[in-house]
Amino acid sequence: MKIVLGMSGGVDSCVAAKILKEQGFEVVGCCLLLTPDAQPDSESTLRAKQAADRMGIELVLADCREEFRKTVMQPFAESYFAGRTPNPCVDCNPGVKIRSLCRVADDLGIEAVATGHYARIDRKTNSLLCAPTKKDQTYFLYRLTPEQLSRLHFPLGEFSEKSDVRALAQEAGFDAANAKDSQEICFLPDGDYTSFVSALPGMKSEEGDFLDIYGNCIGRHKGIIHYTAGQRKGLGAFGKPMYVKRICPQNNTVILCTAEERFADNLTATDLTWCNGTAPADAFEALVKIRSTAKPAPAKITLHDGKASVIFETAQLSPSPGQSAVFYDGEKILGGGFIE
Repeated sequence: MKIVLGMSGGVDSCVAAKILKEQGFEVVGCCLLLTPDAQPDSESTLRAKQAADRMGIELVLADCREEFRKTVMQPFAESYFAGRTPNPCVDCNPGVKIRSLCRVADDLGIEAVATGHYARIDRKTNSLLCAPTKKDQTYFLYRLTPEQLSRLHFPLGEFSEKSDVRALAQEAGFDAANAKDSQEICFLPDGDYTSFVSALPGMKSEEGDFLDIYGNCIGRHKGIIHYTAGQRKGLGAFGKPMYVKRICPQNNTVILCTAEERFADNLTATDLTWCNGTAPADAFEALVKIRSTAKPAPAKITLHDGKASVIFETAQLSPSPGQSAVFYDGEKILGGGFIE
C-alpha cells in the first residue's frame, strides 16, 4: 500500500518514513514549498532530497507558497492590527500542509497520507487523540476535518520521549539525528514579527494610550502591533509590574493591569470546528486548553449563535484573543475555536 508522507528531511519525518516502511508501506515523500524563500534547490529542499535518497524513497515537490501566503502569512500579519495574537500553525497544519498532502495523494491515486506530528488517531471512531508525550501537537491539529483524519497516519504518535525518536534516527544513521528542534515560526527565523507585520502594504501602527482597567491614561504605547495579551516586558515603568490585559484597535489603546488582574474565568470562542463534524451537545463539560503550553482546565461550554461560551472552574491566566481554545474529553480532542 502506498502512502504520501510530508517530508522535510528533519528527524521526525525521517523516522516516520522508517517506521512506515517497516510497517509495509511504499512511501512517497512530499516536500512542501511553503515560505517565500523555499525553492527546489534551497537548503531545506536538498535536505529532504538527501534523506529520501538515503532511504530509497521517491520524493515529489509541491509548490504551496501562494496558498501559504494567503492562508497563513497574510492573516498572521493582519491579526496584530486587529489586536489579536495569532498562532499560525493552527491555520497551517490542516489548511495548507495536510490539505496539500491530500491533494498530492489524490493526483497520484493514493489514499493514505502521513506526517511526523505527535498525535494519534482512533481508527474505530475516527477520533483525534493526544500523544503520550509533552511533545503532543493536537492543539495545532484540532481543525482537521473528519475526511482528513480518515486518511491520516501519525507514525510517531505512540512515542513518549523525543529522545527515543532521536535514538532510532541515530541507529539508522540519519544526518538529522542530532539536529535541534525547530521552535520558531518558520517564516520568521529571527522571531522579529513586528518588522514582518510593519511591512504589510498600506498598514501602519500608530502610537496611542496605555489605559488601566478603569479607563485612566497611564502612559503611551508605540503601536498596538508591539503587544500581546499577558505581555510584561517592553511596557515601561509604572511603579509596579504591569501586564497587557487587552488590546483595543477600535480606539488604538492598550489596557494594562496588575498581576492579579490578568486572570479571567470565562471566554468566548468563535469559528468553531469539530473533529467528528458535529458538536457533542449544545452544553457540555470538557477540559479546555487556551494556549499550546497551557494545561487543559475543566470548564462548562455552552454553544449559541455559532459561538462557544466557556466558563472555567478556576480563573485562567491571560486568555489571548486570536489564540485557540481547544476542547478535550480526556485524551480525545472534540474541537475548538478562536478566542474572541
